[in-house]
Amino acid sequence: MKNVVLIALFSFLGGLSGALILQIPAVQAQVKATLYNKDFTTAQFFNNADKRVAFIGNYQESGGLFLFDQEGKTAAQMGAYGSGAEKGQTLFGLHDRQNQLRYLTRLYGQKDSPTIIMKDGGGYDRLILGLDGATQMPFIKYLDDQGEIRDLIKQVQENNKAKTNP
Repeated sequence: MKNVVLIALFSFLGGLSGALILQIPAVQAQVKATLYNKDFTTAQFFNNADKRVAFIGNYQESGGLFLFDQEGKTAAQMGAYGSGAEKGQTLFGLHDRQNQLRYLTRLYGQKDSPTIIMKDGGGYDRLILGLDGATQMPFIKYLDDQGEIRDLIKQVQENNKAKTNP
């Protein structure tokens, strides 16, 4: 019991002294200068096993956030494309336990249309749904067993026409 009281007392004193030290204006200025320094372009966070669990940084002049699993493999990513036709368009991706991107939500096209892409274990787009990048019309496309891209909305419309116009 005596050890518990001593540990609690020293923990309290350590926290109090840390709080007092951080209140010193010179320390606050140093922390602020570090956080807002132009050269400060990334921050990484590690777990107790020294595996990276998060990365926040600058890539191609756009911000990005990556989260990692306990083994250091990518679990999720969020940011904006830094180059190409999609420059500035945002994305959010989820990775499987084998580090493969499986789910991607992104903006697409001239009108930043929302799009969801679900990939199989081989990295192929199997299901894509969203709004067309130019017309904003909804679409649902999928990759069939023969490797052909099919348009589910058009198939339903054609089936409905065939039923009403025999």
